[in-house]
This record gives sequence, structure tokens and C-alpha cells, in this order.
Amino acid sequence: MSKARVIKEFKNMKEEHDVNINKKKEGNGTYCFVLSQDCLQSNNIKYYHGWLNGPLDSAYEDGQFEFELTLNDEHPFKPPKFKFKTKIYHPNIDDDVGVCLDILKSQWSPALTVSKVLSSVRSLLNDPNPDDPLRPDASNLFKSNKELYLKEVAKYMWSYALSNDIIEKYKKEKNEMYSDFF
Repeated sequence: MSKARVIKEFKNMKEEHDVNINKKKEGNGTYCFVLSQDCLQSNNIKYYHGWLNGPLDSAYEDGQFEFELTLNDEHPFKPPKFKFKTKIYHPNIDDDVGVCLDILKSQWSPALTVSKVLSSVRSLLNDPNPDDPLRPDASNLFKSNKELYLKEVAKYMWSYALSNDIIEKYKKEKNEMYSDFF
């Protein structure tokens, strides 16, 4: 493991976290992630814990998806371990909240950083690959009936990924995607 690189990545992640916190406070949904306080205060530079923000203009918008990312001893030559802790209905994310993403497997490159991994996972939410599923039922529904697929996504979002503030906002707006829940 390149300790100097890992220290630099951790420092960069903390700086990006600070920028993202300000965007979150401003209501700017373009930020990718925020880190947990335990992660920010930890001396464990191989472990990241935080929340990915659902991509704008997607079925996952406004969702907060808890994650853990762990660098292995061979970093940056081997991909990190990534796992969601929030349940998500998605063709490439299974019930154990593991993620099927090529850069976490065969397409890993030592040039990739933790920040780029998080951006790629976030992009996957908006752009599933139904031809390489971890969750065949979601993949089949995504391919055959997008409307039912989106209803299932909404059910998971409502149950696991939306904050109470967002739920109240959606109720007031009578958000169409979540109308079955209020």
C-alpha cells in the first residue's frame, strides 16, 4: 500500500466533504457525498463511512445512501471494497447492498481515487446496467416495465433513503412518484 497516496486521498476527501457540506446547507443537490463524523475524526485512513447523495433528475434524487468503503492492503493496485448500508432497489445492487460495478472489479485502475469511485457508484444509480445484474428481478422489471420499476424504487426510497424533511416536502408538493405513500 502506498501510505503517502492514501494519506493524500484521505486529506482530499475531507476537503471535498467540507465543500459538499456547504452545498448541502445551501440546498444545492449537486454534491456527491458527505462523510460521517466518526470517519472524519478517525485515524483509520483506509476506511470511509458516509452518505452518497442521490443524483439529480433521477429516481434516486434526494435519497441519502449510507456507504462504507475500505481500502485493502494492496491499494491502489486492487480495488476498494464498497458496500451500501441503505437498501436500494436497483439492478446492480443486491439485497446485501453489494454493488456490481466494473471499476470495483475487472476495470479497476490504480489511477482511480476514492472520490472517483464514489462518483462512479453515484452515476450507476442514474444509469443502471441491466445486462450485468446483481438483482435479476430489478433488471427484468427495468427492461420490461419501467413504470413498475420506478414504483418499486419509490417504495425503497420512501422506506430507507428519504429524510423526514424530504418526505414532508413531497407530501406538501404531492410529488407524483410518491403519491402511493401519502
